[in-house]
Amino acid sequence: VIYYNRLVPRYPMYRLIAVTNLLMVLGLFLFRYFLDSSFAHGFPFLASLYVYFEVVVTLIGIQFWTFAGEIFNPREAKRLFGLIATGGVLSNALAGVGLRAALSSIHPKDLVFAVMIGLLIGAGCVWILGKQKEQSATSPSSSLPRHPDNKPPSVRSEMRDIMRDPMALTLGALMIVTSLVANIADFQLDLSLQRFYANDSQGMLAFLGTFQIYVGIAAVLVQFLFTNRVLERFGLVVGLLLLPLAIGGGSLVFLVSVGALWAMALPRGTDMTLRFTVNDASLNVLFLPIRESLRKRVKSTLDGVIKPPIMALLGLFFL
Repeated sequence: VIYYNRLVPRYPMYRLIAVTNLLMVLGLFLFRYFLDSSFAHGFPFLASLYVYFEVVVTLIGIQFWTFAGEIFNPREAKRLFGLIATGGVLSNALAGVGLRAALSSIHPKDLVFAVMIGLLIGAGCVWILGKQKEQSATSPSSSLPRHPDNKPPSVRSEMRDIMRDPMALTLGALMIVTSLVANIADFQLDLSLQRFYANDSQGMLAFLGTFQIYVGIAAVLVQFLFTNRVLERFGLVVGLLLLPLAIGGGSLVFLVSVGALWAMALPRGTDMTLRFTVNDASLNVLFLPIRESLRKRVKSTLDGVIKPPIMALLGLFFL
């Protein structure tokens, strides 16, 4: 991500996203090829695959919301970000249906191809949108930003800029706390699945498919019925408070139930339901008042440079 940040000022965003997506597809293809090899079940290979997926997820999240912030102004973003996020939460339900349907015909490792197809579709969409934006621009100032002559900022200067901007500093703290809570809920669910489905990979896949369906349906209902109403009537503060309150309630149920599987899944389910709906919409609107020169770099720095070491410390704590 540090290297990616150095490329951002040099190239139009849509070109950079398209190229990095294609490179990520190539990496996934190589991993899928070696999944059929003799060392595919070794810890080093599986750990590398897990880390690679983390890199993919981090970059995609950074690129998507940065590109969306480049296309829409703050007024449009407040009206449309919630609607755009609906596509993400709807995909959770569709992915659950797909997992259930694929149980008997597709091996779990072949689901890597679905990720590759998604990345290719994303690259195509970004390329089309970027070209349309360039063609519709009536003056150089309204075209997609280009800064080929800018010297890429160092990590130290980026950190200094974030520390000096109160909004960026506050958003960084919010993102870190949210990630800590989400990862804790994720760890708990992973450990529970390993305990309940120790020798039953198909049963685990069936549970995850069902889990995704219910979480996706709940998220779609929240997105359509509550997100815009909450943001318009109560503001961003309430929108940001819903996630921690809901996860806290889910964790309390988990304690009362003494570790039932459905209760272990509840904190993770509330996280997936609210984080990608009300919480993401509120958080990404808050990025827009940050000056453009910093906004393009601050999200990638927070997501890719500051959060990973903190997540590593959390992993050591659990270990």
